[in-house]
Amino acid sequence: IIQGCRENYDLKIKNISQITNGKGKNRIYKIISKENEEFILKYRGKNPDLFEAQSILLKDNIYFPKIINTKNSEQYMRFNQNVYAIEEFVKGQENPLDKEKYFEFLGKTLALMHNEISSKVSKNKNLEEALAKEGNSVSESNLISIQIDLMNTYDNQFLLNEMKSFYKNLSERLKPLPNQIIHGDINRSNLIWTKNNAKIIDSETMGFSKRIREFIPALLLKGNFQYPAFVQNSARELSKYYNFSSNNQLTEAEHLILPDLLKFSLLKLYTVYNIRRNKESSKFKKQVIDSLDILGGEFYVY
Repeated sequence: IIQGCRENYDLKIKNISQITNGKGKNRIYKIISKENEEFILKYRGKNPDLFEAQSILLKDNIYFPKIINTKNSEQYMRFNQNVYAIEEFVKGQENPLDKEKYFEFLGKTLALMHNEISSKVSKNKNLEEALAKEGNSVSESNLISIQIDLMNTYDNQFLLNEMKSFYKNLSERLKPLPNQIIHGDINRSNLIWTKNNAKIIDSETMGFSKRIREFIPALLLKGNFQYPAFVQNSARELSKYYNFSSNNQLTEAEHLILPDLLKFSLLKLYTVYNIRRNKESSKFKKQVIDSLDILGGEFYVY
């Protein structure tokens, strides 16, 4: 890795170290140059065409860390058939906003980011095809699989009742909704705060999908398999301020399906974490049930 960086970049490297998370190494490296500049080297998959399409959208985009070009003005380097890219390191701080202001900020930021992406796509329609996401997470087979998991596990009647309240035709309702190139995983852990602004990291999830999917991790998740915590009125605030700043406002059908997509995501998280991975976390289950209660009792976003 160090040799590859030296051969492909003009960086004079003083130190390079692999960053780990709680589950082990994740192929992210921190680089410190001899001038004490800081960068992040990230694994971007095995498909250079996919990253090239993503890099077009990331270039000069104020919402994402800057990608550093190689000596040959390319956006990435190859290492053992893998794609790696270096981006600026963003020093973060604690989220300075309270809950109400956080979702206002996030709604505006998502809208402005989507506006900028759509502007670039209008000049290069091939980007949508290059970034097309495969699969359908709310297919009938996935819904049935979750239902079976809940049925085969003790004391899940409340969750089963929630499942029955929305699962019919969910996939069919999703099909006609607008598509958009989205980040795909904007949760709190992927926002790096600098004063009252934030940079969005982990752009390798970027792809062409249903626009409404952008709102799910933003409303439910703090990061991969962290306890979900739906905040009362958050969807209302997020969608309201998104529409204030968007060149293409959310449709009525998107507003109407969002509660059911959030419920589906909560139940999917529960079945994967508590049942399939056999974690048996009563706290995780309580967080899911509490969030479902809020969604069922006061959720109006349109």
